[in-house]
Amino acid sequence: MIATPVLNKILTGALVAQALLVAVIYWPRGDTKVESADLVPLDAATADRITIQGRTAVGEVPADPLVLTRKPTGWVVESESSYPADDTMMTEVVLAPLDLLVGHSPIATKDHSHAALDVAADQHSRKVIIESSEGTQTLYIGSSQGNAVHARVAGEPSVFRVKGLSAFGLPERGVYVYDRDFQKVAVDTVTALTIHRPGEPDIALTQGEEGWALQHPPPNTTVDQQKARDFVHATLNLRMMEPHGTVVTPEMGLDDRAVLVSWTTDDGGVSSTQSYRVGAEIQGESGRRFFQAQGSPFVLELLNGNLQHAVKRPAAEFLVASGSR
Repeated sequence: MIATPVLNKILTGALVAQALLVAVIYWPRGDTKVESADLVPLDAATADRITIQGRTAVGEVPADPLVLTRKPTGWVVESESSYPADDTMMTEVVLAPLDLLVGHSPIATKDHSHAALDVAADQHSRKVIIESSEGTQTLYIGSSQGNAVHARVAGEPSVFRVKGLSAFGLPERGVYVYDRDFQKVAVDTVTALTIHRPGEPDIALTQGEEGWALQHPPPNTTVDQQKARDFVHATLNLRMMEPHGTVVTPEMGLDDRAVLVSWTTDDGGVSSTQSYRVGAEIQGESGRRFFQAQGSPFVLELLNGNLQHAVKRPAAEFLVASGSR
């Protein structure tokens, strides 16, 4: 007869061996298939129209969506007067993230979980509609979880966890897809700059072999070359807040009352003259003015601070007493 302590050890050993056998039999293999879903099966760059609705919650009125349309010349922000989108920004913040929307194994498959994960039709962080010749795809982007986000295809119950995208990784405003530094002029190529302010003498600068010169300078003054260069750079290199539209009204002051800035460049022997107008301050906005570049159908909104050199800074800013330099 086996002693009780010895018997207990034998039984314990048998149980451990049995547990190990079960673990070996049912341990997941490396080749176990995981259910995956490409939530945007088409190449986003080939889409004709992408609509992105921002944060939506039950009982709240959502803001107007961002609508992007692909034209033969490139993407435009249809919801903002079809202002051109920047190709690089469009790829980085819209197209590339959409192509990352691949989920592995749904984390939920019941409708009642959609609201909690922020992917319900009436409660979500983003609603994305992708239209192409292949059809229309609608997605709901929900709450974040670490470095991933919850996502669901409209009409489907399954919710997936998608890595590499935050809840607010897709833009809801055009400012994220167009270049706000819309006017960039290399000062070294500028040969002439004229600022016409109604009721004031013009500021007329020219750049030649001896540097910058001012037409009709005050007596006993000369041009500080670095200050003149800085003045020209600040006048011609501008940053907008947002496009205002394509309709010009008298209230904008873009007629004879406008400040008119014109300049000529010579780049490799090719001469070109361009201009822009600065109109009235925008009522109800904080320090913004209407702006329109020559040949452009778009009226833009720029901050007063960005237009000071065009609107109010005097020539005295780049003048010094003769002989002081």
